[in-house]
Amino acid sequence: MGLSREKAIERILKTTEEKPILIQADAPGYAEPEKLSFYGGYNNKKYTPDVVINYEDHADFFAIESAINKKVLSDALPKWILFSSAAKKKNGMFYLVVDKGKRDAFLEVINSKQITARVIGI
Repeated sequence: MGLSREKAIERILKTTEEKPILIQADAPGYAEPEKLSFYGGYNNKKYTPDVVINYEDHADFFAIESAINKKVLSDALPKWILFSSAAKKKNGMFYLVVDKGKRDAFLEVINSKQITARVIGI
């Protein structure tokens, strides 16, 4: 069946441990997360995190991925690097939310590319 974006976002929002000051999510009823890019500028590729949870002293970034293959990875790797970097700048963590059955494959890619992220299988 695969990973449902809506259910993944719902699960992320239910599991926040601290009291957030702002939740941005690609879901109805939430502010849209800010688009991020490496260098800024008009022609630069922009990526939007699925969820950003802002706390008083940090912000956590979340990306939801349902598939892992060469086509997906060519676009996903720069996105993950960018989200990881943005989370570090805000003293937070980048979480990659994936299908439980594909967690090990995603972990292998994250580790081999040395991207700072926690992989959550649901």
